[in-house]
Order: sequence, then structure tokens, then C-alpha cells
Amino acid sequence: MKATRERGWLGIAGLAVVAAALAWGAAREFRAREARRVTDRGSVFASDASGTRALFLLLKSEGLAVSPLTRPPSAALEKGLLVIVDPGTEMDAKGAARALEWIEEGGAVLIAGETLGPLGDALDAEVEPPTVRELGLALPSAGVTPRLAMATGSDASITVLGMDRTLLERGKSRQAVEVVAGAGQAVLVADAFCATNAGIDAADNAAWWVETCRRLAAGRPVMFLETVHGFAREPSIPEYLSDRGLVPLALQAVLVVAVALWVAGSRKAPPLAPSTLVRRPAAEYAATMAQLYRQGRSEAHAAAVALAELAAWWRRPSSARALARMDKAGRDAAANTMATLEAEGRGLAGLARPGVDAVHGWVARAAAFRRSVSGDDRE
Repeated sequence: MKATRERGWLGIAGLAVVAAALAWGAAREFRAREARRVTDRGSVFASDASGTRALFLLLKSEGLAVSPLTRPPSAALEKGLLVIVDPGTEMDAKGAARALEWIEEGGAVLIAGETLGPLGDALDAEVEPPTVRELGLALPSAGVTPRLAMATGSDASITVLGMDRTLLERGKSRQAVEVVAGAGQAVLVADAFCATNAGIDAADNAAWWVETCRRLAAGRPVMFLETVHGFAREPSIPEYLSDRGLVPLALQAVLVVAVALWVAGSRKAPPLAPSTLVRRPAAEYAATMAQLYRQGRSEAHAAAVALAELAAWWRRPSSARALARMDKAGRDAAANTMATLEAEGRGLAGLARPGVDAVHGWVARAAAFRRSVSGDDRE
């Protein structure tokens, strides 16, 4: 007999354990991702709602020379525009001093966030906490061109000690200001939402960022500072998987591989041994069955089963071929015998207790009739 694929309960249980472990790992990673979302906000490597990947690709599509900066800025850094979104507290005072020196020597910086970090302190600027945290519209101040409005997530306001120019106002809050620092300049925005993937398409945010970055860069490189988001170098592929939120995808791939290995590794079931049944003459078979039915006191049922078997044999093509080999007298005699046996069989099957001897005799005569028509009855 042909072998079939065999998959035992042990393999199914193991696969269930692997699936449960991967599901738990994916859920744990999603929770960890939610916890990291605040510190990851503003990173060009993040493609979720809080990242700035869309802004990064938008500037690149507009022809600006955009790249991530994964080392702390210093005086030796090529002059251009340094973009810092949601700076946090990763930059220390020494790093802020070096960045300020770079700006004063002709660089430009654009900082966006409700906290400006140490570099904001170096520029004598701070953000007053917002009183309202909801989406609103910051409008350009008088004399500012182009006239582009910005959708911001709060009404935080910037105050600067020294000379500055207000670019955007939301009510009484100064949401964007420009400061001159030596030979360079800085634009400070009291909101990170306007630069994120979730907010870049709101109002005129996309156009404002493109125009402002183009004006400040003046044909020079645009660098997004990623050290404030925990990147001191270009992330490797494993870091993308572990730190950038792709672990759930990797876990699902592992589950698919596990299922594929389980299917491919299923062993063949051993083939069944050849049948040891020996064909017996119909009379011996009928006698054995009659004995079994007699022991179970089911003579009527035995008669019905034997009658059904006889009728099925009569309809077989082999029986028709056997009859075709007889002469007409033989065929007529066989047909008459068959009709008599069927009538007697129906009579026995219709009795409640037809009697063992009657059933045994009828089965024996039916077997003899079959043997006389089909020979040794090996069909």
C-alpha cells in the first residue's frame, strides 16, 4: 500500500508552542515600540506617525542634498543646514557649544520641538509650555513671505533674548522665530508635529518646510541630526530590525518558516504489510457467516445481507460475461434459479426468526449457484 504523510501530535504541539511564543514576542515588541515612540519622534529612520521619513524623502525629491548626520556636529563639519526635530536631551552642553560655533561660522540650523534642548539654551531661546494641546493653525507674521500657514499640535511659544524675527504666530504664541547667530542663522519652531509623517501633509506644512530648508541651505547640504535620537552611526540591518519596529515582521517570517519546515519535514508513514487474507470458496465463507449470525441470533439480518450480496453479484459485468458463454437453455435455467433464490431470500429476510437451518441451506444453495455460473468465484 502506498505510504502517506504522517504528522503526529508531537509535531502539532511543537508548532503550537512556536506560534504562541512568536505571538507573545510580537505583542511584547509592539508594547516596547509604543514606549520608544516618544524618544524616536523626529527620526528620519522612523516611518511611523512620529518619524520624519516623509519630510526627508520630500526634501530629497525637491532636489535638496539631504542626508542623515549620525555623528555629533563640530566646527569641521561642512557648512550647510542642520535640521533637528525634537532634540530632547541627548546633546550635552559641550556638543551644543560646538554646534553653536559651527553656526556662528556660517552654518544654519532649523530646530523643531516643544523643548529646544541645550542648543536652544546656547541660542538664548526657550519654549514656554503650551496651554492647549490640539491641532491649530499658525499664520505667517506681517511682512513674512511666502504666505504659508502651518498646522501645529499645540500653542507653545518661543521667547528669545536678543534680536529675532517672528515667522509664525498662533494667537498670541510665537510658534516660529528666526535668530541671527554670528555669520549664521537659526530658525526655531515650537512644534515637532508639523515635521512628522502624521503632520507633514496638514495645512501648508510641506510647502513651508521645503521653502524654509531651501532658503536656509542656499544650495548647501541639508543634514538631519540623528544623534539626538540615539543614532551615533548609520544603523545596521539588525538594528533596523530590533530598534526600528520591524521585529513583529521578522517574527511572522520565523513563523512562516517554522510552518514550512514542519510541512517539509513530515516523515512518510510506513507502508502497510501485504494482506495475508486467503480467498476461500463462497460456500466456506457462507458457512462461516451463518455460524456468526447464528451465534448472534440474527438470522433474518444474515438472510438480508446474503440476498443483497447475491443481487450485487448478479449485476456484475463478470456475471453477465459468464452467462454469455452459456447456451440459451443454460441461461434460461440460470435466470429461473436466480429468480427462485431471490424469492426465497426475500421470504427468509421478511421473517422475524427464519431459522438457522433454513438460512444456512439457502446461503449454501446461493453459493453453489454462484460457483456454477462463475466457476471458482474469485471475482
